[in-house]
Amino acid sequence: MAPAKVVFYFLVGLALGAFFVTVADRVYEGGWRGGPTIVALSLPVTIAYFVALWAVAVWRSWPLTVGGLITAGFLCGIFPFFFGFFPVYYLRLVFAAPVAFLQIALLIGAITLFAKFGSR
Repeated sequence: MAPAKVVFYFLVGLALGAFFVTVADRVYEGGWRGGPTIVALSLPVTIAYFVALWAVAVWRSWPLTVGGLITAGFLCGIFPFFFGFFPVYYLRLVFAAPVAFLQIALLIGAITLFAKFGSR
């Protein structure tokens, strides 16, 4: 898959996740600013996760499928809803490491699952 398509499909999933977080935050908090703000503030971590996923996929020769990329983008979009804005809550490595490990494991699992389904 072309690099531009990889980025596009990941961003589609991220936009869907951001929409989910915005609506959920609206229901939970009553405002429209919180959801987009925590997603935007988590963008540096999301970019790092995307680069890590792409590197693992290239290293392991996994095909990056549309479903896998959209799912990974969606997961990155909803992580702030479940785990909070990453730099604020996890400034200490002892707290950040397990959360980052769990999140990257979920993303790699999604890519792997869709790669397995796509090869059949």
